[in-house]
Amino acid sequence: MFKEVNVYPNPTSDILHIDSSQPLHNITLRNGEGKIVKEELMQSNVANINLSGFSSGVYYLNYVVNGKSETKKVAKVSR
Repeated sequence: MFKEVNVYPNPTSDILHIDSSQPLHNITLRNGEGKIVKEELMQSNVANINLSGFSSGVYYLNYVVNGKSETKKVAKVSR
């Protein structure tokens, strides 16, 4: 697990924040069925993903830092 990457708040109802001490690359968000619902190619230490239009449920956030990939489970809840 990358200790330098923070994903919050989790669970979330709208904006998911991703902060990293190293640049993030290739952020991909998949739904519970494995379908890509959001994808961003980037070179930044901070990312915000707006989940307000997404259905409630479990999503899988994958990102690459320093050539290494990690996936975190994210819960989207209704307000």
